[in-house]
Amino acid sequence: QFPNSYVGKYFFADLCNGWIRLFNPATNTASAFAQGISTPVDLAVGADGSLYYLAQGNGGQLFRVQFASTVAVQSAVSRKSHGGVGAFDVPLPLTGTAGVEPRTGGASNDYQIVVTLTGNGPISVDGSPQAQVATGSATVGAGGVSNGGAVTVSGSTITIPLTNVANAQTIAVTLNNVNDGTSTRSFTIPMSVLIGDINANGGVSASDIGQVKAMTGQTVGSGNFRDDVNASGAINASDVALVKSVAGTSLPAAISRQK
Repeated sequence: QFPNSYVGKYFFADLCNGWIRLFNPATNTASAFAQGISTPVDLAVGADGSLYYLAQGNGGQLFRVQFASTVAVQSAVSRKSHGGVGAFDVPLPLTGTAGVEPRTGGASNDYQIVVTLTGNGPISVDGSPQAQVATGSATVGAGGVSNGGAVTVSGSTITIPLTNVANAQTIAVTLNNVNDGTSTRSFTIPMSVLIGDINANGGVSASDIGQVKAMTGQTVGSGNFRDDVNASGAINASDVALVKSVAGTSLPAAISRQK
């Protein structure tokens, strides 16, 4: 749970002086970590990566020390291009319910997830990151199998190409060992794909057909791009026919969006 700079270091405490220090065996030196502890009697690093210590003073207390991470997900979107009218993004919530991408991915069911992170420095991802889609899960990081091409990292933005995504599927895209020079964390971004689910309620119904019909003939823009189901750059009869053809389809019950 602590950043890479703590790997290989050794925590130790002094009962009488009430401090915890950090020993670096590479340099044979110790540095201050915590002080003012009332009689520390034990130290341990837990399975969750936190440092725990027992203090005998004040009636006996157990403390957990966690590192305040600097790297965090700021936003995540599903991005597709609409012919010559540019790209429009479907927001993918970072926790809870997954955003629903209603548009087709093309012949190879291709999609692109763009994740923007915050941190102290340039973002990197573990290993030679690749994206994988198999039985409803995608993995980015060491050991990932390329299904959509190499993941790219540019500044604080990570772009993840995906292919072979089913038209009714929820994907959990995991970013392994994201590092900004200070903190290392992993993140999971949920993404649901359901072709024709214009209102993003987890199912394709008459309301979705009606919405596309109402937008037919309008210029595609940031307010109605979900109605351009085939991502052709125009909202027309082809989009209406496509939604009709998938009417009655829902996300699988086991991975359906939680309302």
